Amino acid sequence: MQQLEYGFNQFYEAIKPTGEEFTKLDEIDDELHKHFQAKYMIGLAKMLMHCKQFAELDFEDKILLYKHLKPIFNQIERLYSSIQYKTENIHIPMLIYDNSAVDLEGNEIVHFKNRDKESFAKTRPLWLPFRDKLVNHLYVPMNEIKLTLHELIYLCGQILWSTQEIDGISSNAHQIAKEITDQISSELHNYYMYEMRLVNYAPRLVKMIKLIDGSKTVVNALNDVTIISQVYNIFDFKADLSDLVS
Repeated sequence: MQQLEYGFNQFYEAIKPTGEEFTKLDEIDDELHKHFQAKYMIGLAKMLMHCKQFAELDFEDKILLYKHLKPIFNQIERLYSSIQYKTENIHIPMLIYDNSAVDLEGNEIVHFKNRDKESFAKTRPLWLPFRDKLVNHLYVPMNEIKLTLHELIYLCGQILWSTQEIDGISSNAHQIAKEITDQISSELHNYYMYEMRLVNYAPRLVKMIKLIDGSKTVVNALNDVTIISQVYNIFDFKADLSDLVS
């Protein structure tokens, strides 16, 4: 976990908000979004290479683990960061890029700049459930338990090494994953016992692990939106959203 924590700190310095106030987005700038996502994806890959066990895997295993981690962890990290830097000008913020965020409260869905608004409106029945899942499955429970940075990194490790869900992963990667998940569970136990002073941490752990399932639900909802958006030619599916759902 120490190696992953070191890598995460390097990664987070590049993608965390830089000021105290968020800019509330009325529309999402495609170019700024793409630029941030590219920086995010590269930074996440570099973060994982700080983990010796990951770095020593075959390239195919690395790719499979990365593609599994990225969409699930992305949703959790974005809302974690939104909560840490929450400001008064946005009630339920979700950071999109840099210091710019959308407000997840209300019935308005922020559209993408330079996209046909009429076509975009046709996907509104899917964007609304996606937004509600972000709030109910991630933002609210994360805000209630006040997820710590150490717990966030634990969730990252737990998602990364859940190899039983990944088709095509090697037996070597499976074995390494088993050893690491046992290790990080022991480290989390020590963190709860000796740093947070939680003797009965089981209820908190259950709530925290549920965030992973919640993020998977959000990712599935996003998949639905992107497929329908492709039908209406709102997005170039591969160019715009493959980094989120691959």
